[in-house]
Amino acid sequence: KLAVVVTALLRFDYPEHWPDFFKNLLGTLEVSQGQPGFSLGRVDFFLRMLDAIDNDIIGFDEKRSRGEVKHVNRIKDHMQKTTMPQVVVALLTIAK
Repeated sequence: KLAVVVTALLRFDYPEHWPDFFKNLLGTLEVSQGQPGFSLGRVDFFLRMLDAIDNDIIGFDEKRSRGEVKHVNRIKDHMQKTTMPQVVVALLTIAK
């Protein structure tokens, strides 16, 4: 449920008011000193966040108004230009 709430905030605040959202999200995966690899809890949260973002923002929804489509497209465009390579690297690292 936390991922759904945070994604709702993302929808309204990214990128204008929360430009570091994905940097912050990727930071949740950071390993504590002395700990090998990612913790399962952090990976779970990260993946749930990506799933919620896909469901609420990235995925197609025919019920969206023209204004909503324009807004989510702006979010997606900004994501592609600024953070997608880092997210992909994180996913590949998790998959190893």
